[in-house]
Amino acid sequence: MYSQRAIVLHLVPYRESSVIVRLLTESAGKISGIYRGVRGNKRKSKAVVQPLYSGVVEYLGKPDLFTISNFEANRYPALTGEGLYSGLYVAELLVKLLGEGQGEEQLLDETLLVIDELETNTDLALKLRRFEFRLMEILGYGVDFTHEALVHDLIDPERNYVYVDQVGFVREPTEGSLQGPKIGAIPGIMLQRFARGDFSGEAGGVIAKRISTIALSSLMGNKTLSSRKIFRSELTRDSKD
Repeated sequence: MYSQRAIVLHLVPYRESSVIVRLLTESAGKISGIYRGVRGNKRKSKAVVQPLYSGVVEYLGKPDLFTISNFEANRYPALTGEGLYSGLYVAELLVKLLGEGQGEEQLLDETLLVIDELETNTDLALKLRRFEFRLMEILGYGVDFTHEALVHDLIDPERNYVYVDQVGFVREPTEGSLQGPKIGAIPGIMLQRFARGDFSGEAGGVIAKRISTIALSSLMGNKTLSSRKIFRSELTRDSKD
């Protein structure tokens, strides 16, 4: 029997009264398991389990699909509106990006932190950018905002740079011979702000989002995020109301 801190990322109904749960744990990374008797009339005394609930999970069995014996939630995030969609995006990103057993305690702590931050429903984009770049850093695919790619010189605040996917930031017009998605004309002084975790300002927010989108898409391959589509459709509907 294993017992450790965890957050629920995703649920899939399984048979009449069970669910397949995907969780991020503190030491086993992302795991999946069957949690029996938690739906319908057979729920008995087992606690309700929902995405983004966090607490302590007890499980046993084999890594390909564990058996969840109990999940005792102790944090129930009060997410509403855009904050809720942002939280579901975080959960889906982890499900799509992490392999089974991938992740660590540091990543769980960062995830719990951003979910708490999203409850305020303010500065959501900034909080998501910080989480995205921190996630990539923890996984070993961090975006280096402090050095030029290829030559490894410090970013010059007086120069403009081009971000090249899977390469990094290069001076204009060095990028001409490099392949892959690119974002150009990024001021070095803005990259220095990004290195400090400051993604504020309209222009900075737009560029940071474009960089994270390209970098994450490269890591996920052909996988798509349905939560993004749902979020966009809700924003479109709200604008028409």
